[in-house]
Amino acid sequence: TGWKLVHADVFRPPQNHPMLFCVFIGSGAQLCLTILCAICLAAVGFLSPARRGSLMNAFLIFYMLGGIFAGYVSSRLYK
Repeated sequence: TGWKLVHADVFRPPQNHPMLFCVFIGSGAQLCLTILCAICLAAVGFLSPARRGSLMNAFLIFYMLGGIFAGYVSSRLYK
């Protein structure tokens, strides 16, 4: 009933500002990848909270390297 009425609108890309939509999706992918990598390395034991700057340094490095992934996701979605 309700889902049948809106299912076509849920997965439809926006009509205005598709570039902005792709940028937001790419930035979200970058943040998700950064957090996932940092949590995985902290769970394994490579990033210890005892060393003060190691976790923040790892976040910055993963965020910087995640920009490659974000650009790829954004460009593939925009295409």
